[in-house]
Amino acid sequence: MRRALITGIGGQDGSYLAELLLNADYEVVGLVRPGAARYENLAGIEGRIELYEADLLNPTSLAQALRAARPAEVRFASSIPTSASTRPRRPRSSAIQPMFRKPKTRRSLR
Repeated sequence: MRRALITGIGGQDGSYLAELLLNADYEVVGLVRPGAARYENLAGIEGRIELYEADLLNPTSLAQALRAARPAEVRFASSIPTSASTRPRRPRSSAIQPMFRKPKTRRSLR
């Protein structure tokens, strides 16, 4: 059985995607905001999914959740906060870029 992690599973798109993947015989795990209240739109599938708390703007938090969930696939259905109080100055470099950095080791072509 394939295992997919959905960011933003508590939202409208994320919950629909979770239902779609469950019906396609996936194991579904989702990321929710730390301390978030129960999501009513997940009530019908609560017993069939796993939820992990993670702050998508915190690379350490995200990495810990990914290690714990161990997904084969990651599906993005979340938005990055845009209010002035929560928006990072450089969202690409602070939230996304750390996940895709190359190792710091260098190899000589000689």
